[in-house]
Amino acid sequence: MHKPKTLHEQQPQFKIELVGWMVRICHSLELTQTQRQRIETCYHAVGNWLAEGTHYLLKGAAIYPQGSIRLRTTVKPIGQDEFDVDLIIHLPKAYQGISRKVVLQVIKDRLNEHETYKQLLKELKRGFRINYAGDYHLDITPAIDYHTHPPYGHPVLVPDRDEEWKSSNPKGMANIFEEASKRQPRYTAVFRETFDSITMSQVESLPDENKLKTPLQQITQLAKRNRDVWAMSDQGKRLAEYKPISVLLTTLLMHSYTFCTQEKFSYNSELDFLLNVIEKMPSFITSGADGYHVDNPTVQGENFAEKWNKPSSGQRYAEAFFTWHRDLLSNLNRLAEVYGEDEFQKQLKTLFGERPVNDAANAIRLNVSQQRVNRNIRVGSGGLLLAGGAGLSTAAHATVRPNNFWGRHP
Repeated sequence: MHKPKTLHEQQPQFKIELVGWMVRICHSLELTQTQRQRIETCYHAVGNWLAEGTHYLLKGAAIYPQGSIRLRTTVKPIGQDEFDVDLIIHLPKAYQGISRKVVLQVIKDRLNEHETYKQLLKELKRGFRINYAGDYHLDITPAIDYHTHPPYGHPVLVPDRDEEWKSSNPKGMANIFEEASKRQPRYTAVFRETFDSITMSQVESLPDENKLKTPLQQITQLAKRNRDVWAMSDQGKRLAEYKPISVLLTTLLMHSYTFCTQEKFSYNSELDFLLNVIEKMPSFITSGADGYHVDNPTVQGENFAEKWNKPSSGQRYAEAFFTWHRDLLSNLNRLAEVYGEDEFQKQLKTLFGERPVNDAANAIRLNVSQQRVNRNIRVGSGGLLLAGGAGLSTAAHATVRPNNFWGRHP
């Protein structure tokens, strides 16, 4: 019997089940609804406190989230319990040419007027951190207007370590990420037939946070989580200091996802689509006489690969990305070679860490127990126990077709 060497060669049933595990893993990395509400309450309170300050630079100040908290691609850090919450404090009264030191001092002085904030405050190179021990910390970056007119978002200038200010557009990035997320991959009739043949009607509901997630958001979560696990592994710790930053991974995945969802492509499974998106990531890195570029497509002058071009350490940043990318694909494809539940979970832990895989396994066991009661269980390819709630049908929720989650079908 031919033994698959890559996940592309695996049996359709195995592919569906593996995507189900990945959905579960994503859920274990999420902010809970309670955590999200608490974070929103806290950062709105900080924004209001700053906006109520008497200094003219604070008049009309508005705070808003950026990065993973805005894109809903948060990944719980390894080895600690705190989520990073990145925020922008926009100062509409600041003028171009104002010193960043002046802006930072005004914000610092105002935060120090608050009895709680001053106890939790830490200075960062580009702003400030309010550290709520145990759950999350707020990283606040000041921003002033940048008078240009891109088609998306709100361009701003933020403090920079090497220059006074640099251009950015967090709202623009969020807008185009959301637009890309609306695109759906196209699947072949083969996939639909396979799915219909192995999916059962008894399927448990997925928690609310994941019902609303798009494939792009979840692929981004998986890549970021793997990056963090890789940086602590024997494979990656040599380059951990240079690991690819989240915004670079997010941008490359967004471009690759957009490319892979073109009408001319169709896929035999959701896993094949996920793999193609990851495989194509390096295609959207450009290089030339001025070095590597992964540009913010919504504003001129922001290069997410700028560290790759540093004279002293730049090559290590590039090496870290390409090594991580190679190891991710290699470790994913090793899943095609394992047999049995123990080896399967061990390899998943190599990719995504112990806790989220254990959480996923526990959730699946609960559903398997219910399916056993209903006599709706069997052993699939790779020696995995298959039940209605263990695979992608869980993500699709009940009897809803999978195209409501990971794409569209003929």
